[in-house]
Amino acid sequence: MSTFVKVAKLGTPSIDVVVDDNMTIEEILDDQEVDYNDSDGFTINGRVAQLDTVVSVPENTVAVLMITPTVKGGSDPFFIKVGYTGGTTQQICVNDTFTVAMAVEAAGLDLTNKTIALDSNPASAGTLLVGTNKLILLSSAVKGGQKA
Repeated sequence: MSTFVKVAKLGTPSIDVVVDDNMTIEEILDDQEVDYNDSDGFTINGRVAQLDTVVSVPENTVAVLMITPTVKGGSDPFFIKVGYTGGTTQQICVNDTFTVAMAVEAAGLDLTNKTIALDSNPASAGTLLVGTNKLILLSSAVKGGQKA
């Protein structure tokens, strides 16, 4: 059997992988080439774990593997989707110390000449994110009825 794992590290897009049963956190991270040297620890579905912890969850359940940053402060990490209007989105792992601009940068997207919507409401690059935020959409800025 296999397990579906969502690997999340603060400030990076999440990675969705299917792994063999009985794989440890270290094996999964090494297999996916995820750098975890600057981390303070790990959680699986909110429970503290170690590198040698075997990732095991009930059938039809997703294991969320969070890599906890060494830097302290902010809320617990949460996911927010980031993308362009009409395009695909990607999930970014953030906390409440992140601004819209930081999440957009982590997604590898460009804010230049873009209008920002945070959960369907106008926002700015400096808007701080909170755990209830779910979606950042960027669209082309419009000036005088024409795209900028």
